[in-house]
Amino acid sequence: MLKLLSQIVTFIVVSLDSIRAYPFDMKYGSFVYGSPEDVLATLFQIQLNRYFKIPVIAKSLLTNSQLPDPQAAAEKAAHTIVAALAGLDGFTNAGLLSVDDIYSAEQVVIDYEIVEYARRFLKSFDFNEETLTTDIIKEVVEEGRGDFLSHQSTLDNFRDAFWIPELFEHYTLR
Repeated sequence: MLKLLSQIVTFIVVSLDSIRAYPFDMKYGSFVYGSPEDVLATLFQIQLNRYFKIPVIAKSLLTNSQLPDPQAAAEKAAHTIVAALAGLDGFTNAGLLSVDDIYSAEQVVIDYEIVEYARRFLKSFDFNEETLTTDIIKEVVEEGRGDFLSHQSTLDNFRDAFWIPELFEHYTLR
């Protein structure tokens, strides 16, 4: 029935939600957003919804944490990255904390960075004659002209090859 329904009224199913299992804590009876069980439920959701041809958007930015803290960051990042590696590129619930009891503008900024981090995994490398730059390798290595770091091709392409975060910094103490 679900398969037939998904073929006929996909637009309605998508607007309602996809098929999803929500794990909960047996001690408190609360959802366990961001937990390993929640991530596994998303992987189950992806497989089940693909079978029924229902689009999926990961609810990966949910957490039980009540603050923009290490727990929230770890749970949201782990869930979003796993969902991205499973083939999803849509993520929802930015800024929500304590399941969905708290909205935090600060968390939205962090969640945006987490999503951009995960989307970097989805971006593949383009291997072709131009990007392999065998002529530049020959120029620098065999002919001894210049170096790779200051070569014009590096300056032209490094932003495409490397993600430059807006929030997460990659500097050292030096």
